Amino acid sequence: STPSNSSAASDVYKRQIYINEDDTLHEAYLLQISKMINHLVVVDDATRVKGVITTKDLMVAMEPTYSLSILSKRISKADSLEELKKMYEQMVRTMVSLLNYGVGFYEMAELFSEVNDMFTRKVIRMMEKKLEAEGMGKLPRYVWIIAGSGGRREQVLRTDQDNAIIYEDSTDSEGKFFLEKLAVAVTDSLAEIGIPKCKAGYMASNEKWRKSLEEWKKYFNTWISNPEKENLVNLVLFLDLRAIYGDEALAEALKVHVFKKIDMNTVRAVAEVSTAVSPPIGFLGRLKYDREKGIDIKMQGLFPIINGVKALLLESKSTAVSTVERIDFLINRKILPEKEGEELKETYQFLSLLRLKHQLNQLVTRLEPDNRIKSGELNELEEAILKECLKVVITFQKYITQKYALTRTRV
Repeated sequence: STPSNSSAASDVYKRQIYINEDDTLHEAYLLQISKMINHLVVVDDATRVKGVITTKDLMVAMEPTYSLSILSKRISKADSLEELKKMYEQMVRTMVSLLNYGVGFYEMAELFSEVNDMFTRKVIRMMEKKLEAEGMGKLPRYVWIIAGSGGRREQVLRTDQDNAIIYEDSTDSEGKFFLEKLAVAVTDSLAEIGIPKCKAGYMASNEKWRKSLEEWKKYFNTWISNPEKENLVNLVLFLDLRAIYGDEALAEALKVHVFKKIDMNTVRAVAEVSTAVSPPIGFLGRLKYDREKGIDIKMQGLFPIINGVKALLLESKSTAVSTVERIDFLINRKILPEKEGEELKETYQFLSLLRLKHQLNQLVTRLEPDNRIKSGELNELEEAILKECLKVVITFQKYITQKYALTRTRV
C-alpha cells in the first residue's frame, strides 16, 4: 500500500542504509563494514524492499575461510589432532575478525556454536575409530550431549566444555567401559585443540555425567522434586541439553520425560535463580564496581536474563533453544510485552558483546579470559549504555519476582 504521507515516507527512506539489488557483493561488503551494521536492506530501482543480507552472509561470500561448508570439508579430511588444532586456532582468529567488523552477538554465537559442534563431532568420530582399531569392542547405542551455553547455541570464544553421555539402558559392562575410554579421549582431545575443560567437572569423562537413559531420568526426578542447592545448579544447566552426535532419540526421550515432570515448583525455583544476584546499580543510579573484581557481566547481567527467560519458557512448555528465540516466543505468545521483550533482547546482545570484547582484549594481552569488567575499562558511552541495560535487567527481575511471588533475598 502507498503511504498517505509520501514526504514522510521519503524522509524515512533517506535515513535508511540500503543497497540496490544490482550492486555487487563487494559493494555491499564495503558498505556494511564502513557503516558498522549487521543487516543491509536490498531494494530494487523503485526502492521496494527485496530482501535483507547479513554481515555473516557477506563474510561467507567474500571470505572462503568463513564458509561453514568449506570448513566442514576441511575438518572431515583432517586426520590428526594437530591439524584440527591449527584449524581451530584459525577459526578463533576468524571470529575475532568478525567481531572487529561489527558482527552482532546472535550471528557470532550461532556461527561459533556450529563450528564447535563440527570440531566436536570430528573428534568423537576420530576417537571412536581409534578405540575400535585397538580392539575395544562394539560401541553401544549412545548420544553425546552438550549443556549450558552450548546447549543454547550461545558459545563464544573460550567457552569451556559442558558435555555428557546418555546410553541405552541395556548397555553391558563392556559397552560402559568403551564409553568411559571414549569420553576421556574426547574431552582430552577437545582440550588439546583449544576447547577448555570444565573446571566444575561437567564432562562426559566424569562418571557422574555418563549414565543410562533411566539413570538420567532419575537424576531429573531428584532435581525437580528437590530443586535446592546443587540439585538446582544441575537442573538449570542440563535443562539446556542438546544432542550433537549419536542416537538423538535417547536425548529426545529424556526431554519428553523432563517436560512431563516439570511443575510450577520447578518453574519458581529456576525463576529464583534469575533474581538471586542484583545488578550493580547504586541508589543514585551509578554503576557499582567492586574494587578488586569489578562487575561480573555474566553473573550480574546475563544470568538474570537467561534464567528468567528460561523460567517463563518452562511454564509455557516451549522447546525454543537460544535465549533470543525464547524471548521472541514469549513476545509472540503475549507473555512478554513487545516493547519490554525487544529491550530485553537488545540488552542481552549488548551485555554479550561487551563480555566478548572484554575477553578478546584479555586474549590479545595473553591474560586468562574472565567475565569481570574493571573500572576505567569502558568509555563514557559504553558505561552509559551498560547502566541503562542493567536497569532493564532490574526491571525484568522485578517482573519475575512479582509473577512468581518470590521472596528470596537477593545478594
